[in-house]
Amino acid sequence: MREISTVQEKKVQELEHRLNLLQKENERLGKACDDADEEVGDLKEQIFELLRVNAKLQAEM
Repeated sequence: MREISTVQEKKVQELEHRLNLLQKENERLGKACDDADEEVGDLKEQIFELLRVNAKLQAEM
């Protein structure tokens, strides 16, 4: 009976460790997504500004 309990405890510890690793990976990926979303937003702003400048230059021709 004690062996089963020890095996179960070890399995629980392994699962808790894996869960911890997955939670850290999830946080890392969430931050990476947030960073990518911010970069996409910045690039869209730059594109909009370049299109505005381009339209202004074409209007002056």
